Amino acid sequence: MPIILHPATPWVVALGFLVVGLIFWRSSREHKRAGRWLLAIPGMIGLVVGVLLLIGAGVSATKLASARSAYPAPGKLVDVGGYRLHVLCEGPRTARTVMWLGGSYGQALWVQPSHKQMARTDRSCIIDRGGLGWSDTGPFPRSVDQIVSETRKALIGAGERPPFVLVGHSFGGLYAANYTNRFPRDVAGLVLLDPTAPGWIGLSGSFGCAPGDGSPLTMVGTMFGLAYIDALNPLRGSGPNPSRDRLGKLWEPLVAWELRPEARWSARSAMDEVCRNFYSIVRTPGALGDVPMLLIPQTPDIAQQTKYAPPGLSPAERKNYFQFMRTVSTEMAAMSSRSHVVFAPKDAGHLFLDTQPEWTMAQVRGFLKSLDEGAQGQPTPRR
Repeated sequence: MPIILHPATPWVVALGFLVVGLIFWRSSREHKRAGRWLLAIPGMIGLVVGVLLLIGAGVSATKLASARSAYPAPGKLVDVGGYRLHVLCEGPRTARTVMWLGGSYGQALWVQPSHKQMARTDRSCIIDRGGLGWSDTGPFPRSVDQIVSETRKALIGAGERPPFVLVGHSFGGLYAANYTNRFPRDVAGLVLLDPTAPGWIGLSGSFGCAPGDGSPLTMVGTMFGLAYIDALNPLRGSGPNPSRDRLGKLWEPLVAWELRPEARWSARSAMDEVCRNFYSIVRTPGALGDVPMLLIPQTPDIAQQTKYAPPGLSPAERKNYFQFMRTVSTEMAAMSSRSHVVFAPKDAGHLFLDTQPEWTMAQVRGFLKSLDEGAQGQPTPRR
């Protein structure tokens, strides 16, 4: 584990500022008046910063301890090789288990509402990846192969058996495809909800290989309580948030877990590993054989795509960019010979799992029904 993630690190850093500040301050008292302030000023700064960091470290530790006490792990902690992942599986035993893989390098709570809805009729599972939610911090680096392997170990260790139907949203779709490529006999079907396509990896800007959540500023914020200031943390803002509205009382533990330094460092590591090694992910047509696949990308939105377009494009370049964006949104369909594409409702956005939950669930259930019938039928028509 990187030393920055050790529980004592925030306290050591804060005490370091206090000690250095105290040394400068005491030294200033022993000097002549002419040079006293050259030592007194950095001494006072060190003391003030040290006190503030101590307070911030205390706030972070208290908030996390309070959340852990108020929200114990609802599932099992499964050993996957010297560390444990949190697995929650619910619902009646059915012919196949639905496994939800949330977006980004995010915790399972992001998709728990969908999991709960599915568990009313089918076996459904969610897993906190290493460093997230109730799971232990896993080994570094957080490679795709490592994440896929420990996901399978966690499922098997929790008593679940294949076949699985993997439902992956955004970056979770990338992990779902790679799980299918690595363990094809485990997978009965694949549902990809606006997945992060291989063609996006390597692009600069607000997606692709942009800097992750483990930036120095983010780490300082999570270690010393700054992330609990609403104005500095978009998760704590008061604006419209369909995910927060859908999660309800689970929003507070989600925010608490997201603000752990190990969560942000793990997320950064996972993103960096994909960006550093383009060949760590499955990316070629036919790579998934004949596994049944339902791909649901966003409906193309020129305004949204313009927002993320690289600056300074010429008209011809901008046209090429829009054509590329439309093509890449469906490129993963070519990975399976039994794929079907249904575009999400217009204006549903990337988070249609939360903005259009009933529509999305109807698509997934329709796909499950087609598997039960032994053929990939047509999902619920788009509306």
